[in-house]
Amino acid sequence: MTSNLEQKVDLLIGVVQHLTEKVNGYGGVKPPVHKWVSSAELAKMLGMSQRSILNLVHQGKFPDEMIKAKKRGKYNIYKFDSEKVKRHYEENIGFS
Repeated sequence: MTSNLEQKVDLLIGVVQHLTEKVNGYGGVKPPVHKWVSSAELAKMLGMSQRSILNLVHQGKFPDEMIKAKKRGKYNIYKFDSEKVKRHYEENIGFS
C-alpha cells in the first residue's frame, strides 16, 4: 500500500513543481512584440489615453514615416512604428 501511496505523492509533487515553474515563468502582461501597433496599444505603452495619442497625430507631433494611416469609412485607422514612436515621444514630446 505504501508504494501506491508513494507513487501518488511523487506524482503530485511533480505536478506542483511543474505548475510552480509555469507560474514563475509568467511575466504578466507583455508589451506587443510586433513592430506596428494600434493607437490603443501605443497609448497603453506610453501610459496615455487613445484619444491623447490621436490628438498628437492630428497636431503633427509624429513624423509621417512613423505612422501608417488607412482609410476606414470617413475615419483613418492608424498604425505606429512602436520603437520609433516611443523613442521620438520620450526625446521630443516628453511625459506630461
